[in-house]
Amino acid sequence: MAFRKKADKILKYNPDILVVPESEKIDFESHLKSPHQSIWIGKNVNKGLLVCSYNKELKISINKTYNEDYKYVLPIDVEFNEDKFLMLAVWTQDTKNPYSSYIVQLYRAINYYKDLFDKKTLILGDLNSNVIWDHYKKEANHTDVVNILDNVGIESIYHKTRNIEQGKEADNTLYMFRKKNKPYHIDYIFAGKYWLDRVNNISVGSYEDWIDYSDHMPLIVNFQSS
Repeated sequence: MAFRKKADKILKYNPDILVVPESEKIDFESHLKSPHQSIWIGKNVNKGLLVCSYNKELKISINKTYNEDYKYVLPIDVEFNEDKFLMLAVWTQDTKNPYSSYIVQLYRAINYYKDLFDKKTLILGDLNSNVIWDHYKKEANHTDVVNILDNVGIESIYHKTRNIEQGKEADNTLYMFRKKNKPYHIDYIFAGKYWLDRVNNISVGSYEDWIDYSDHMPLIVNFQSS
């Protein structure tokens, strides 16, 4: 929320691509650095899903297969020079129906888009999910999504590079109600083999550095150039 007041904090990291769930539709003119391109979707101007490219050599556009039944699982075509790959920007939400909320939305979208996936696919954002909630009765759970992606060679960068099991995370991406005693890991970057082989590092922002800005901590990955 209120990304316009916080953008300069994250832009100091010089991101190439930035995915911001719960962002308003904003005017970038007052920011430290304006994106080369931006895509925003939402039901009102105060809260939506924002994707920005800050690298003029990276072009982003909505893939023609976009299905609004999965509104906040947004397929983005990313073009870099003559190369191209698919990125799903994700913000799963509470539908007020426990059988279709949160991870179920991504599960359905993955099954819809999976024929587009390859070794260069990225899937990232706020999944609002963790295996600790697998016991809730619904169409699919977190483990189901992880298994489907694993079967097509797409894995969580954090878990893969740190050799950590799902649900055993040492770093938290959310502090509910901004309370340090209510930590969860619910934000992820999943990647195909092309990206997994090129990870330089992945980091999660600390509570002390970021809680004044958001209840979510930034998840940042750096890749080595080809």
